[in-house]
Amino acid sequence: MLVREYYQLNSYPYFVEFYIKREYQGGSLMSKILPEVLKLINKQDIDVIAAVADRENFAARKVLERSGFAVKGQFDRTKDLFQTDASIIRND
Repeated sequence: MLVREYYQLNSYPYFVEFYIKREYQGGSLMSKILPEVLKLINKQDIDVIAAVADRENFAARKVLERSGFAVKGQFDRTKDLFQTDASIIRND
């Protein structure tokens, strides 16, 4: 895992990441998709999921927080580590 080569974390959870092309930004696309992705991940018996967001990327941070992620600490000098417990995601 590339993360292990560069970053020292207490544990190495599964990570999700996303990028939205500029022309699709601002349309709440990830706010709709990410909760559904988390539900699918939870069905795979994966409990802890993490993500990394730049401290100045307020849109990504908002999407993560709305999807149940919370800041767990500093990832590096410009990014924060977010984490959620997938078992709290409702599986409708």
